Amino acid sequence: MDYEFDINNTKDVMIVDAKGRLQYFNIGSMEFFDLKPEEILGKTMPELYENLDADTSTFEIAVHKKRETLQAVQVLRTLGAVEFTYNYDEEKDVLRASEKKPRERLAEKEVVYIDDVIGECPKMRRIKQKAAKVLDSSISILIAGETGTGKERLARAIHYSGKRQKEPFVYLNCNSIPEELLEGILFGTVKGSFTDAVERDGLFRMADGGTLFLDEIDTMPLKVQGKLLKAIEDSRVRPIGGKEEYMFDIRIIASCNRSLSEIMNSSHLRQDFYFRLAVLQLELPPLCQRDRDVLLIAQYYIEQYNMTAEKKLKGFTDEAESYLMSYSFKGNIRELKNLIERLYFDDSTEEMISLKTVKQKLQEQRENEYKLSDADYEDFINSGRRARA
Repeated sequence: MDYEFDINNTKDVMIVDAKGRLQYFNIGSMEFFDLKPEEILGKTMPELYENLDADTSTFEIAVHKKRETLQAVQVLRTLGAVEFTYNYDEEKDVLRASEKKPRERLAEKEVVYIDDVIGECPKMRRIKQKAAKVLDSSISILIAGETGTGKERLARAIHYSGKRQKEPFVYLNCNSIPEELLEGILFGTVKGSFTDAVERDGLFRMADGGTLFLDEIDTMPLKVQGKLLKAIEDSRVRPIGGKEEYMFDIRIIASCNRSLSEIMNSSHLRQDFYFRLAVLQLELPPLCQRDRDVLLIAQYYIEQYNMTAEKKLKGFTDEAESYLMSYSFKGNIRELKNLIERLYFDDSTEEMISLKTVKQKLQEQRENEYKLSDADYEDFINSGRRARA
């Protein structure tokens, strides 16, 4: 099971007026508020929640103190404030100790092997060769590379190609979990150790025998890094509020979106923690440096979509192939996959995708990165709930 959140993709929005009264919200689940819509609109957050006041409510701080709040993105406007948030749903995103077969759910995601990692360019060949030599060992691995270069896929391939393949592969996006929850999620909690605490296994216990993949490790708070380092070195952890430690046997694979040279010289990762994680270092190149791998990966996704889509594609014209190999692909493999997906929703009847179609779809992708137009903004606002005038 994965524990991943992407704040850049969140669609949850709340808007308040100049007095901090909630005028609009577009939230995926009303459980976020624990209140009915009619109880929320027109009220300030301190009026709704007794634990909030002018110093603790992000809206109050934004409207009255004109100041950002850590880990929240707020845009100050004359009408009040707009807050973009993500709702961390622990019930959904963390396995509960009460689940009957939690370890089976850990293996729900894609199973891939080293041979499934597409790459024939010299850099990728070397990476696969280095990874193949340590499949059955327990050494820690640090995978570096830009967003979208395939770090998680490589980590899965290492796990499923080695002797731990029948045990869980547990994924955690370190950039998504609030610091106050992170330690409990990793090490577990004992019922009653703090307010509302329940008995819960941590990810170390869930991954026992298998692999724990820590994505974006350089975003983990330094305090937690220190505790994690000790746990790895001792091969034992104590749940929050617990009196007894438990042993574990897991392989740690970590990743970061910075280059290895950047991470070594930055203050985002403790040096001792870095050297403990980076026994083997693998740095994935951006897609624009992988020559004909672009075409191999594109053909792979075409074959995948051909199995389920009504529309069937054969590939690209020679001109289109040359263009793809010279394209920058700032989003790396993720951007290429998005391009292939768009081609299946195109009205064109082409079986061999032309240069003109490729350019058109790539241009559409780039345009979608820009801010909403006035018309789009109005449609977006109308999609949520507003206070009646």
